[in-house]
Amino acid sequence: MTKTQQAREKFNSSLDYSLITREDIFKLIDFLKIELKQFAENGNLEMQVEKLRISYLNPLKETGLKHAFISVESDYFDSRQGISFQEDGFIGFCGWADEENHKPFLLHLISGLIGNWSK
Repeated sequence: MTKTQQAREKFNSSLDYSLITREDIFKLIDFLKIELKQFAENGNLEMQVEKLRISYLNPLKETGLKHAFISVESDYFDSRQGISFQEDGFIGFCGWADEENHKPFLLHLISGLIGNWSK
């Protein structure tokens, strides 16, 4: 089982979208920016968070995540999947990336952030 599959399995077994707030998504992006910077400083592919699209079941309160898409860019590509929280519950992690380039996307997800969103 790959690290991406392990992360997805962990999310699917314990994640509750209704607990994810706008602040949580922005915190995730902040962690991701740090990881991407450190990843590039270690001689790996340089990537930046490009944009965020997010929707809530209750938009006025910004609670009950419906879906979120965090896109990244690099020198040779624009707008590729970073992390996506799909409406059907599927969590996507940089589907374009190889085993090395997916590392900065999984590090914080597998550790601390999941605990805050557990059922």
